[in-house]
Amino acid sequence: MHGDATHGDVDVVVKDRAVHIKLSNETVRNAMTPPMIRKIRRTLADLDGSEIVVVQGSGGHFCSGYSIGDLDASTDAHLLSGLFDDLERHPGAVIGAIEGGCAGAGLELALSCDIRIASTSAKFIVPPAALGVVYPIASVHRLVDAVGSGWARRMLLTAERVTADTATRIGLVSEAVAAAAVDDRVAELVERLSGLSPFSIARGKEFALAIRDGVVSGRQIKAVRGLDLTAESALTGPDFLEAQAARREKRRPVFGAARPLDAGPSGTG
Repeated sequence: MHGDATHGDVDVVVKDRAVHIKLSNETVRNAMTPPMIRKIRRTLADLDGSEIVVVQGSGGHFCSGYSIGDLDASTDAHLLSGLFDDLERHPGAVIGAIEGGCAGAGLELALSCDIRIASTSAKFIVPPAALGVVYPIASVHRLVDAVGSGWARRMLLTAERVTADTATRIGLVSEAVAAAAVDDRVAELVERLSGLSPFSIARGKEFALAIRDGVVSGRQIKAVRGLDLTAESALTGPDFLEAQAARREKRRPVFGAARPLDAGPSGTG
């Protein structure tokens, strides 16, 4: 959290086959304000669902947390949780490009991304114990899912800084690269992801989150007919057929947009 934030802004740019969402509130290391959060949520709502999204900060930092200058606990907690849910449930891949400080709500923002690329100089902090506040249970759930219960408890109890090297080792980030290489590494991932099936990506995310959230357990999966039908129907769907044709013709496949779960193999997104 940060107490002296301006209203801030969010820059949205389509580049390299991805929608880049950049926090711009540099005087307070990109602390998020209600207008910034609302703009990100509107941006996500306007997407068709298959786009790759890149979330990053400006001025050498990712996000220092949430602005508490005009904190309204009754509404802002819901606003934040809605943002994290929107990002996590976006059907396309979401990449967090993390440089500098990543703390509090900024770390929650990063944990809502599917893939987290950090600079080797990045620092991560879970500060509630130092602020006298409590993380929402959904955010603790994401932290435990990323690093396990032991490290989650250590970060929650000590409010100590975690280096990029440690963050990579414990699973808090996917990989760490030199600060000058973050953009290039993100561009490489965007290039790779843009050549894969949006339908498969969307369903893979959906199933992984369903298992994480206890919607289905490993033993129950085959009993959940909707999931089975989706996997089976994909074998006759347009993306699978396109992949097979591309392999025969020795070319890159050209996939369609992600399709809703109930659209079946012939639906369009």
